[in-house]
Amino acid sequence: KTFTAESNTSALKQVRAELGGDSVVLKTRRVSNKTGGYDYEVTACLDKPTAAQVSTVTTKKESPAARRVTAPAWTRPDTAPKSVSAETDNELSLTSINAKLERLLTLSAVTPSSTESDAGLTGVLRDADVPADVVGRIASASLDTAQLEKILSEEIGSRIDATLSFNAGDRVVVLGPSGAGKTSVIGKLAAQLVTERKRVTIVGVHQSKVGAIDELQSLAELIGVDNPPSSAKILRTVDPSGVVLVDTGSLSLSGEDIAALNATHALLVIPAIWRTSDLATLADRVAVFGITHVVLTMTDLTHRIGGLFAVCDVTGAKLALLSDSPSGADCLRVPAANALAAQLLSNGGTHAVR
Repeated sequence: KTFTAESNTSALKQVRAELGGDSVVLKTRRVSNKTGGYDYEVTACLDKPTAAQVSTVTTKKESPAARRVTAPAWTRPDTAPKSVSAETDNELSLTSINAKLERLLTLSAVTPSSTESDAGLTGVLRDADVPADVVGRIASASLDTAQLEKILSEEIGSRIDATLSFNAGDRVVVLGPSGAGKTSVIGKLAAQLVTERKRVTIVGVHQSKVGAIDELQSLAELIGVDNPPSSAKILRTVDPSGVVLVDTGSLSLSGEDIAALNATHALLVIPAIWRTSDLATLADRVAVFGITHVVLTMTDLTHRIGGLFAVCDVTGAKLALLSDSPSGADCLRVPAANALAAQLLSNGGTHAVR
């Protein structure tokens, strides 16, 4: 079944709400909507659904033309005048929504500086999803645009490790939520290591996505690296002659599961399109895995990359690699603090503070 929402996270929440925790995400993609913007589409399935689940999914199918959109309960007035027209009722609902959103933004916002310029600059940071504590530190000083970009670049630079490299004997475990681009990262990393004339082995463990093992096998054949049919044997010992890349298909692992993989590196793959609050929750959940480095993916889909602050601070790991969306043809890139600062301060390609 396919779910569509304004963000990838919202679509995944719909998947979990309707199909449950055992659902398998088949694909995610960005699609155009009628307003000229973009929505996110997630296709998921149940590997072994019960009869009740099949019945539930079947009966919930509706014709798009017949589907009614109802405002969430928290946006609807407690009581509505019985004499108002449908048009007036819609206006009241929109007024209620706007009032509540304004209140939420007011409660979550950092108090801006007294000058109009500072208020605009801190507003740009909030729009880019920079965590409130970082915005607060920057807002405490009177900054112009150039100073802001310099300070922001320094903040990002303190969370970057541009020296990450892999050598024979390394075992790299790649972790992350479904749809984050883990397999894409592994493919790009394997191809990069092959060009450096290093032997590479790709192994999949705890796979939950349908066709994941076949996907890894096809990837290995395409790049020309090893992909043993039995991953258990190679995981018992460290291969001293090459780099082993371990694709973990699920985050339903324990610290003991990760420790058993004997990893020298644990890369957390996070999508840039996730917001800070969701990324902070994810980072807190996986911090027990001993994350060593962070990989930020889908950087071509949004300028709101402020979530990297929360992930790096919660896990204690540094940002080491960048990647565009899986449909892109780019290689993994080493992050540059000044380039990320410029991207974060931009909005749809236009610098928001100039």
